[in-house]
Amino acid sequence: MSLSRKIAKNAAIQYTSKIIGTILGLFTIALLTRYLGAAGFGEYTVAASYLQFTGTLVDFGFTITAVRMLAEAGADRKKIFGNIVTLRLISALFVFAASAALALLLPWGGDVHKAIAVGAFSFVLLSLYQVSVGLFQQSMKMEFPAIAEVAGRAGLLIGVVAVRALGFGITGVMVAMGAGNLIMIAIALVASRKITAWKLELDKGTVKNIVKQSAPIAVSIMFNLVYLRGDVIVMKLVGRPAAEIGQYGAAYKPLDVITVIPIIFMGLVLPHFVDAWSRIDRERVRRVISRALDGVSLLAFPTLVGGMMLATPLMIFLSGQEFAPAGPLLALLIIAAFMVFYGSLFGHLIVGIGKQKVMTWFYAIDAAVSLGLYFVFIPRYGATAAALVTIFSETLIAVAAGIIVMRQTRVFPPLGIALRATLAALAMGVVLLITPSLNVIVRVVLGAAAYAVFALLFGAVTKTEIKKLVAND
Repeated sequence: MSLSRKIAKNAAIQYTSKIIGTILGLFTIALLTRYLGAAGFGEYTVAASYLQFTGTLVDFGFTITAVRMLAEAGADRKKIFGNIVTLRLISALFVFAASAALALLLPWGGDVHKAIAVGAFSFVLLSLYQVSVGLFQQSMKMEFPAIAEVAGRAGLLIGVVAVRALGFGITGVMVAMGAGNLIMIAIALVASRKITAWKLELDKGTVKNIVKQSAPIAVSIMFNLVYLRGDVIVMKLVGRPAAEIGQYGAAYKPLDVITVIPIIFMGLVLPHFVDAWSRIDRERVRRVISRALDGVSLLAFPTLVGGMMLATPLMIFLSGQEFAPAGPLLALLIIAAFMVFYGSLFGHLIVGIGKQKVMTWFYAIDAAVSLGLYFVFIPRYGATAAALVTIFSETLIAVAAGIIVMRQTRVFPPLGIALRATLAALAMGVVLLITPSLNVIVRVVLGAAAYAVFALLFGAVTKTEIKKLVAND
């Protein structure tokens, strides 16, 4: 099976599961926002953002390190994966317990404190699931996490329905989240043993190698989380209204789905890039980078155009008229999501060429500048300032990572597909512009169909490429 077809097949599996999971997630968000209201959803957003902040720290680079190490020639997959899972479990238990205790010192109110304490267990389970995905990505067995995520989303939806009926508030929502994550990790761990018979262990040499490769990524992640998750926490610290935080949190929810797309795609590409780079196969390196850029561009441009044009009707559809003010915030955050596509592309390639230490300086600069901008502008301009700083921070990282990758690999991929994807996305935008009276979901489907047609017409996607993807060899 060709490289393109392998990537396309596994990406299709994941994207299909994401579509199903997104539909379930939309129902969940609709229930949550209508049940909690803007102010209540703001409190939930603070608790969830705090735990996501901690969860980013817990990662310590283990997930992407797992993909890289498992892809190396002659890798002892059983030992590597067993040690990575063990390290992830230990770090998650320690960090989440410490963060829940630390939260008690913050003046956020009893409901937020209880939600953080209960939610910490949920995020321990989620962190274990995330590291298991590295094994499935490297093995091109994405059907397993696809099943796990759909089942977990369904479990969360059922849990939220029960919480709403029983009136258990945001603490109950965290319990429901834990139930969904428990379903995901149970399926993932059982499936992982079908790929390699791993066990929990700590081998000194293996641990040392894992930590050595993960450390630069972990430092970058620590800076990364400041500008990715710091906005909501700063909004709370400087006293912005809970309802405003709720609006911003609701606008951020679609991004949690959108920004997973390039991570999935690049997680599938990375093993092939690592193999080509380690073999000093420069032609294959060039080919992989070029195809990766083409794939990301085909996904990024329709997301940018469609997301900005449909932002407000989407927020009203998802969360009700009360959350209409979240529409302009989502339109701004879509620009940041667009940059995440390219930041993820070049960020994964940075790991593939082993230049994580170089990027650490850019993450540090980005974190320091963004944090300063948050504290300067959020007190006066609130959520709008948070969204604009997010755009700045994501753009800085994407540009810096792209420059480093091109300098190190000496590959300057052609932009033909990106330009054609831009034209197709703009043409799709015209279709959306002339159909304002249609239901927003109808417009989403219509826009997707229009983009597919225009992508073919403008040559962003060719019939030859489609035939290659569906070929049997």
